[in-house]
Amino acid sequence: MLYGSQKRFDKNGDGKLKGAEWQRWYQYAYGNEIEAKETRRRANAAAEQKRAQIAADFADHVSDLINWMYRDLAHLEGEREDQAIRTMHLALYVISTALQTQKVDESIRYLLRAFWNEFQPTFDESVYQALCAKQIMFAEIGEISEKRLGSFWRNLLDNLPPERRVGKDDDLQELLDDTSRLYNYFSSDSTPIIDFAEKIEPYWASVRLPDEPEEPEEDDEDEEPEEESEPWTDYYKKTEPVGNSGGYYQFCKVQFKGGGSPYAYLTGGLPLAVGDFVVVPVGNRNAEKSGRVTDVFVCSAQDAPYPPGKAKFVLRKSEQTAFPEKKTPPIEPAKNEKAATPMPPVPVEPPVAQSVPEKPASFEVEPVPEAPTFTLPPPSEQDEPKKPKRRIPWGWLAAAALAAFVIFAVPPLERISETNRQQIAAQQAAEQEKREQEEQQAEQARLEEEAKQLRQQEEREAALQAEKDAGIPYVGMLESSIDSTRTLGTHGMAKSGWAYKKDGTFKQMTYYWYTNNRTPIFTAVCQDGKVIETQKSDGYWSGNALLVPVVKPDIPTTFHSGNSGSSGSIRDDYDSPEDLYEDNPWDYEDEDEAWDEWEND
Repeated sequence: MLYGSQKRFDKNGDGKLKGAEWQRWYQYAYGNEIEAKETRRRANAAAEQKRAQIAADFADHVSDLINWMYRDLAHLEGEREDQAIRTMHLALYVISTALQTQKVDESIRYLLRAFWNEFQPTFDESVYQALCAKQIMFAEIGEISEKRLGSFWRNLLDNLPPERRVGKDDDLQELLDDTSRLYNYFSSDSTPIIDFAEKIEPYWASVRLPDEPEEPEEDDEDEEPEEESEPWTDYYKKTEPVGNSGGYYQFCKVQFKGGGSPYAYLTGGLPLAVGDFVVVPVGNRNAEKSGRVTDVFVCSAQDAPYPPGKAKFVLRKSEQTAFPEKKTPPIEPAKNEKAATPMPPVPVEPPVAQSVPEKPASFEVEPVPEAPTFTLPPPSEQDEPKKPKRRIPWGWLAAAALAAFVIFAVPPLERISETNRQQIAAQQAAEQEKREQEEQQAEQARLEEEAKQLRQQEEREAALQAEKDAGIPYVGMLESSIDSTRTLGTHGMAKSGWAYKKDGTFKQMTYYWYTNNRTPIFTAVCQDGKVIETQKSDGYWSGNALLVPVVKPDIPTTFHSGNSGSSGSIRDDYDSPEDLYEDNPWDYEDEDEAWDEWEND
């Protein structure tokens, strides 16, 4: 059975819609909604792609800044093994300090996640969580204040060679500038720009030696005088901050008549102040236009409101002190009312002939006759009154139109208004019901998530207890007891490594147990004297029951654990490093590490 608009598409009148008829009705009924939904989907996809591109550019720029800091540090003290760790500690301190000025909302978290992904092999998840929580990291390393100088800067200043203590070292200045750029990149727009070189100046000055005096140059009479610099260049130099190395520009913001957003212009060295009126070029043809200065400031090329190379200059100051007021046009008389014009007197008798003046008083082209005569118009044209024009009764026509509107248009409009009110009420009721359903679904999802977390916690506790009962290493076990388990006994090999976390860089020890043919069957990772992670090799366990015997390696002292007590040699057991790596692939990350072990044996 067909309903409503479906009947319009039933061409043969059989009460059914065929494929083509149904498709046409569906397009008629839901076509706009489907098109709007597809438009929203495409817009959301484009917005998400743009958001991802912005985050990727953000992460790349941060990576470049940290790489510049690492390069500057290498120029200062040469290549050192701990330079990467020290640079990363300093960068994390600077970033976490700058984030104190930010409101960490969803957009900032998105950018921080992109930054974390850029360094994900190095950073732990706790680093991202600490940055989102606005925790200051490694303050004892990178802080510069009146009360304390971080160990990074203190060691750097104390170990400066004598040749770098004369004057301000360029490489140290570059490191401080790149550190300032990293801080200002993460800080909020309302936060004043920080210069680390200015903050460290009291400490730097304590170890700096005075510059060697330069010999005065002798004047050469034959030397041509240098060209004087343009006045705006001198003005920029006067307004640059202390310690500036160049690249600063003075801008002013100009607002035109009628309000709107102000536009940025280079002052060109003019001594401008807020409230001055200036003449500036506008548009592609550089038309001159007056405006009022709302702000004057000095900034670097990076912080400029418009690229300095493309910005236009203020032409000159204007003499006006306010925008001209809008002139009110004079009130013209109504069209149907004519201004009264005086009627010239008409003489009854012809006047005496007069001589023609040199310049006629009228603008008529016709020549004046020598003896002009004036005659009266005919009595019919002179005395007959003019017929008055009939005026259109606009008032009556307006009243008639209003009456017709009230009679014919108001009732349908009232019905339409009532229908609209009913539709709005139904829509509001549907939205309220939808909100209630969403709230119920959200509450149900929260309860399910809590139940899931509780089950996972119970499962972890049960698994931990099962490992304890099975006599194998478990998470939380003391590292000193790792070789006293009932099932595995003493480990076969141990390796040391480093892990980066929010609180610092931690050393970890990984223990391995083997079966026949040097095949690992169990791994345990320890940190700070406790087991933090365990892993069983597939195929050798049935739950917590070991299916193969535990066999120690033939040469326990040739691994990275550093244990002593054996005099075996790799060169005696293997003919080449390739054979060593082929027989022990689990003991080395790659063949180069096996070569190192072979050379050091």
